Amino acid sequence: MKTALLVSNALGVLLAAGNPMRGDGSDALETWRLLHRGGPALRDVDSRDGLQAAVGGAVLTSADEVTWTSVTVAKTGFWEAGPYSVAVNCTEVERFGGRWVVFGTCTVPASPWGIHEGVFASSPDGREWNVTTAYGADWLRLAGTTGLLLAYGEVRGAWQDSGIASRTTDGTTWQTIALPANCAPLRDVCFGGPVMVMVGGDHLGSILGPNARAQVLTSSSGVEWTFAIQANGLAFHRVAWGNSRYVLAREGGTVGVSADGLAWSFRAVFSDTPYPGQPLALAFGNGQFVLLVRILGFSGAPTTQRLFRSADGVEWTEITPPTLALWEDLAYGAGCFVAAGERGALFTSPDGSRWTPRESGVTNRLNAVRYRDRRFLIVGDEGVVLSSATIPLALKIARAGPDDPVTLTWSGGGILEQATAITGPWTPVDPPPDLSTFAVPAAGAAGFFRLVDESVPGGRAHH
Repeated sequence: MKTALLVSNALGVLLAAGNPMRGDGSDALETWRLLHRGGPALRDVDSRDGLQAAVGGAVLTSADEVTWTSVTVAKTGFWEAGPYSVAVNCTEVERFGGRWVVFGTCTVPASPWGIHEGVFASSPDGREWNVTTAYGADWLRLAGTTGLLLAYGEVRGAWQDSGIASRTTDGTTWQTIALPANCAPLRDVCFGGPVMVMVGGDHLGSILGPNARAQVLTSSSGVEWTFAIQANGLAFHRVAWGNSRYVLAREGGTVGVSADGLAWSFRAVFSDTPYPGQPLALAFGNGQFVLLVRILGFSGAPTTQRLFRSADGVEWTEITPPTLALWEDLAYGAGCFVAAGERGALFTSPDGSRWTPRESGVTNRLNAVRYRDRRFLIVGDEGVVLSSATIPLALKIARAGPDDPVTLTWSGGGILEQATAITGPWTPVDPPPDLSTFAVPAAGAAGFFRLVDESVPGGRAHH
């Protein structure tokens, strides 16, 4: 754990240690490095413990960001025509429990119905993979928190698709989660706040009409899940936690807000599009929720996008996208939002409102943005892997006069913690200060404060 600042104002004494402020932390996002190029399109990326992995038609791993090993994960089995071995198209990757964990799909060869199988695979080094069948899963997403990795998604049916979820605590042994009856496909999960929240619904609910389902589920442990909302209508696609509330985005332009994940209030953010907008990404940072919406084009109309931001999830401001190139993903970390998409488009913003174009150095479509290990990683078509520089914790201390409170301002993310003694124990300031600014209590109030590196990486904008 890196400590960037230690402050005591117990006796009016100011102590400081660590990095001085060197701007707003965005300098690390000016130049991007091309770590890899070549091969199939990549869909996801992760970096932990000095190791990197990116997945798509193959799995790429590296321990130094220079030498990359490409491995094709294969599913073996036996069908009526005999044994088979087929390549897995991997779509999700997480470093969990000291090993890489991926999810992918494959089609059983020579099967008369083109049987579609979901596959979990795990490996400590990215070379040798242990492959197991994710029974029934047509697609899953992976999301982890301390000691728990969830896989959630969809099982396709002849008449109606269903939700499916599994959990693991070691990255190798998966347990199926018993979801409530009539659970719709699951599309996003949020671990912040008082409970875990999963959201979902039927794809293209506008076509299914009154039979379409929109659902919110909650859990305190990740084992047992119950419905908080079981409704008809357009699906819930994205959920995030920030400013002491959950915010979820629904297909068609509606947004919900809840303090506890159980009681929700809804309002329309927009409804002036010919076809329902699909939320692609929802991220929170620097006191702002940022929502990216894709408006699908039909009958010759072009596909477009819309961008919104809000501090409370209730009042939303539409932001004109700074480019006509469609974004595929956006994420927040270390005080900055990063968005990427078509033709190598790459933009950064401190607040979701003011966006700065960055030179990605590629013209490929960029598919996913992740914040890991105090930097951003981006993957795209033709095996592209991009990385920002490491973003430092940067800070400054201000005091108007000897009897005035100390104000701490920092960038590069970080978590502000407090303690009654310099030796701890340390706990996060509650509620967390917004906009990376905090007024230390006046002299005479015993207390120590420090800014530490973020313990849980953000980045999956559904994630």
